[in-house]
Amino acid sequence: MIGYTTIEQSKKLVELGIDVDTCDMHYNKFIDEDDSEYEIHCNKLPKLRALYTDYLPCWSTEALLKLLPREINRTDNYILDNILVYPNKGYCISYRNLSNYENKEQIMYVSDTLLECAFEMIVKLKEKGIL
Repeated sequence: MIGYTTIEQSKKLVELGIDVDTCDMHYNKFIDEDDSEYEIHCNKLPKLRALYTDYLPCWSTEALLKLLPREINRTDNYILDNILVYPNKGYCISYRNLSNYENKEQIMYVSDTLLECAFEMIVKLKEKGIL
């Protein structure tokens, strides 16, 4: 289990418009004889936006969790309801709609890893226009 976004996840977060200044790691791109390759570096680069051709932002689990807002203030207000750990079963992150408390409308994602759970929740919130 790795504790940082994969190259594909990192590209998806950039595509969704996640601020690259929130990353805490990066992939360094280098070219070998066969193809393009990346290697991971555990340090953040200043002004990463200007370096896209050689570097790809990468987020640790902690950095992804920091992207999740505690409250989402809109006409249908959402609040971070739970980040749960199910022993030997995985993780769950959920937001509850405060405007619809009786029905407890939720946005929820469950996964084997906390990183995957946080990543997918960020994607869901961005795609719904909530984040």
